[in-house]
Amino acid sequence: MTRGNTIKYAVISAGAAKATSALLQFVSLPLAARELGKEEFGVYSMVSLTIFMFSMLQLGVGPALSRCLAAASAKNRRSRERHYYISGAVLTILIVSVGASLIALGVQFIPTEAIFGDKFFAHRDTLRSALLLGIFLTALEIILWHTDGSFEGYLEAYVMHGALSISNIFGGLIIIFGIQHFPTIEFLLVAIAIPKIASRIICTGILWKRRPYLVQKWTTLRLETFKIFLKDGVSFSVTTNLAYIIEVFACGLLVGRLLGPEDVAVYNIFATFTTIFTGLILMVVRPFWTAAIDAGEKGDVAWLRSATHKLYLYFGTILAMAGLGLILFGPSAIELLYGKEFVISRSLFAAHFFFVAMAGLRSLNMYVMMGLGKLHKTVTPIVIGLVPGLALAWFGLVHYRLPGMFAGLALGIAVYPAWKLSKSILDHFSFIKHNAQALKAT
Repeated sequence: MTRGNTIKYAVISAGAAKATSALLQFVSLPLAARELGKEEFGVYSMVSLTIFMFSMLQLGVGPALSRCLAAASAKNRRSRERHYYISGAVLTILIVSVGASLIALGVQFIPTEAIFGDKFFAHRDTLRSALLLGIFLTALEIILWHTDGSFEGYLEAYVMHGALSISNIFGGLIIIFGIQHFPTIEFLLVAIAIPKIASRIICTGILWKRRPYLVQKWTTLRLETFKIFLKDGVSFSVTTNLAYIIEVFACGLLVGRLLGPEDVAVYNIFATFTTIFTGLILMVVRPFWTAAIDAGEKGDVAWLRSATHKLYLYFGTILAMAGLGLILFGPSAIELLYGKEFVISRSLFAAHFFFVAMAGLRSLNMYVMMGLGKLHKTVTPIVIGLVPGLALAWFGLVHYRLPGMFAGLALGIAVYPAWKLSKSILDHFSFIKHNAQALKAT
């Protein structure tokens, strides 16, 4: 299969996964919100946002594995593929086991109101039990993300996307038909997580069947390989996951402590919009960056330049369509889906659009830099950008509530990371063009 076809299939299948995820988020969860009520749905939202924070436990080992497998597969080095696959699995299990155990101990013994604020005091028992369940389910998912990283490295991400599409449908149906009988936060967590876990287990079997050499023999574990995974993984995690996760969780925590559970419920809806929009970007750029590594290994500069140009055209189109649609129809759509408890101003949608535009540009630039082999140069701009973003978000939340918070986040991203990474990409392609002209002249 050609490089272009693998990206095409990955994008189509990812689109199906995002569509079914939207079905889960905007059909099933609104029904759950109506059943639970705005305040209890706000408690569920805080639990889900907190569990989302736990996804940092992988430390980027999966994407680091994708990069290593893509490079080894391009050179048809089977023994090295097996070494990377098994080493990545062992490292992931170790990290997740230790991390999840420590976090569970913290949840068990630290008073929940000390973390989430006095406005959640009445829900402290529900918070603790739901968080412990969520940690367990999330730990299983993170371990199985190893399969996602493997398929991405082999340019076969469409397998995982297809399986996740089916799991999203099953999860949505379970919520639709079960929430009236089990109107609890724990039920929602199980209904969403279990189908995804099952789909990844099935995909692991498919991976082993396609490439049995990955598990037919053991490999010698080397400290050097673990260092490579951790170095690239931490860099990847900081740039792709850490900034976004910290923004989502920190802002959710601020909203909970300053405004209370009902505003957290509203914030969670917009966090879902952010996730879906980011997913629309990632469904194209994630196949791109592994294919870009393949192109770089083979010296295909023309393809790299053309594919990068198409990415930015795609981003602009999706941004314009999504932003215009949400600002125009978002307020009435949310009230229709979630009920009259959820009345949201158009200004909040506009402020959120500003944020997703900057966050989307940051993500796009980051993956392009990764595809160009410059992962480590993305860390500093993104980490530095967190400081003004969160500071402005806090100021905006205190003075202008949720619209001010999203506007502050957007300004923080625009001030440094979005601008800096864009400049680095332009400089890189200018350098390539200059060198090509110099070679022609000689």
